Amino acid sequence: MGGRILGVTMCIWGVIITSLFVVTISDKLELTQLQKNAYVLIQRLVFRDELKRVSASAIFSMFRFSKAFRNDRDVNVRTTPKMLKSAEENFKRKMLQFRDKNSEMRKFDNTTEYTFLSLNLINLWEEIQEFKEKQDKLSEHQNEVISMLTFLCKKKGYDVDKVLQLVADSDETTECEGDNDNDNDEKKFL
Repeated sequence: MGGRILGVTMCIWGVIITSLFVVTISDKLELTQLQKNAYVLIQRLVFRDELKRVSASAIFSMFRFSKAFRNDRDVNVRTTPKMLKSAEENFKRKMLQFRDKNSEMRKFDNTTEYTFLSLNLINLWEEIQEFKEKQDKLSEHQNEVISMLTFLCKKKGYDVDKVLQLVADSDETTECEGDNDNDNDEKKFL
């Protein structure tokens, strides 16, 4: 009986130790964001080198095919149809490889561009929020100024609705001061 309890306890202990070991190893092997970015950059550079190699191979096979095609037209140089067909097949195969690599490169670039765009959208959203906060503060200040002007106009005895209508119509600021030079303006408000 004691051996069975000891065996079960050892099994549970082994499972716990193994779980901790796996979690620790996986945590240590996980890359940080900077390491992920560096890894993606290195992958991209290696992929571009591979794309350059494939494109150079495609250009070389195109050159060989065009040379074989020109030699086929020349009567002095012997070119067999088998050589011409082989050069053409090689050229087509290399161009397909290049097209495949190029499409893979576009897919690879799109994933990094999506990350770049999402970061830019987040920054743009933050700027819009800051602008909105500034706009709200300006709106509050503008409402305070309007209420002060309304109070001053009422104190001087001006018709506030007419003053606001004149300001809205002319898109110019109207002073509500009672200067003697502006007697005509004062008569409009009364």
